[in-house]
Amino acid sequence: MSYQTAAQIYSDSRPKYPKEFFTKVMTELRADYRNIYVDLGCGTGELLIPLSSSFDESIGVDPEIEMLNQVNLKVINHNSRIKTYHGIAEDYFASIPKDFKIDLVTAGRSFHWMDHEEIIKQLKNHLKPEGLFISVGENDGGIWNRKADWAQMMKNLIFCGFHLKKDFKPTNGIKIDWIRTRDKLKTIGEIQEVEFKAELIWSSDQIINLYLSSAGLFEWLGNEIDDFKLKSKEKLLSMNQQDKFIFDFTIGMTIVKKYKASAV
Repeated sequence: MSYQTAAQIYSDSRPKYPKEFFTKVMTELRADYRNIYVDLGCGTGELLIPLSSSFDESIGVDPEIEMLNQVNLKVINHNSRIKTYHGIAEDYFASIPKDFKIDLVTAGRSFHWMDHEEIIKQLKNHLKPEGLFISVGENDGGIWNRKADWAQMMKNLIFCGFHLKKDFKPTNGIKIDWIRTRDKLKTIGEIQEVEFKAELIWSSDQIINLYLSSAGLFEWLGNEIDDFKLKSKEKLLSMNQQDKFIFDFTIGMTIVKKYKASAV
């Protein structure tokens, strides 16, 4: 399998954002702020593509070219105003003019990979007054901390059945002091915290692909991926022959609306 396949798995397996999420974003944004939208760590476009239809120009930023290729494949047959930037968020901001102003910046499940102090400094400069920065994350502890029986089984299989207990460490990004980061975000503008919950019914294939898309497991398994898929499916179906598993999904939004005047 190639990493292109990993990007496709990521695109297909990640839980989709609910309609209410996108409604909330556009409700919070000023009606005349529909010019420039930037998605930092855009991945395969789960935020970028739906939101881009409301803006004159949208830019997806990601360090993985395979992820950006998935974005381009999805919009190839549409009159899309999406552009992509291959690189990290910090380099993207360094590449644009100092007077370049942005209406909306999002970071969907990606802000924890970034240099928060540098990104906050750039947001202060590039966001329009009353423009929005929205960081999105999973508020349910992520895939490795789920309490459901199927999740415990998968974790045990990964760490013990495939002998990754000593070597494999889920890559969850840079260690962040979130209290300090929120205090820094308050220097940009007013903060609002919003949470969305959903109970999904997932198949064994969806669960398996979600794990393969998470925390570098795809790369760690290497030639054992097919064996992992086979054993995972056998164990999951032994737990539920109907192939239906409850997947509680909680997503949180941190919305920062930039102050009208200079940051305080």
